[in-house]
Amino acid sequence: MRLPKCSVIVIALAFLLGTLVSIAGCGGGGGGGGSSDVPGLPGDNTSEPEIKHPPVITNVKATDAAFEVSDTFTIGEKANLVVSVLDVKMDMQTLSVTEYYPRLNPTPYRGPTTFDFPAQTQMVDTYTFVEAIDITGPAGEWLIEVQIEDAAGNESDTFKHVITVEE
Repeated sequence: MRLPKCSVIVIALAFLLGTLVSIAGCGGGGGGGGSSDVPGLPGDNTSEPEIKHPPVITNVKATDAAFEVSDTFTIGEKANLVVSVLDVKMDMQTLSVTEYYPRLNPTPYRGPTTFDFPAQTQMVDTYTFVEAIDITGPAGEWLIEVQIEDAAGNESDTFKHVITVEE
């Protein structure tokens, strides 16, 4: 059996995202009356609870004041975070940043510090938080943990990034 072209795209998206996001405009049994039998989608005809779609952090980078990517900073410099995300509901609210020093210390040195997300216009995007972080030291390896919470309270997995601070 050969699948219609849009079915292949939906299946590829389902594989990529780990969940089936939507079936629309595919014809041949894809619904079309504005309701769905897929649990968690708007207008579903089931009594299943809504499927949660937390944001997914795909990458975190640190940049210096000139927005050049760097993992090494000198005390007194400023650093920015660049966060790449996937959010199918486009409703991210806050980014939490927690710093650990030394990097293997289980107790946070600072944070979590939260930053508000701007309104989203697409599911996959990269955000540069221009509210710079002051590099105050001490010198050594630091672990930066980043997590996102959306409007429904869903939390992303924690993304970890290591930077080195020099005197």
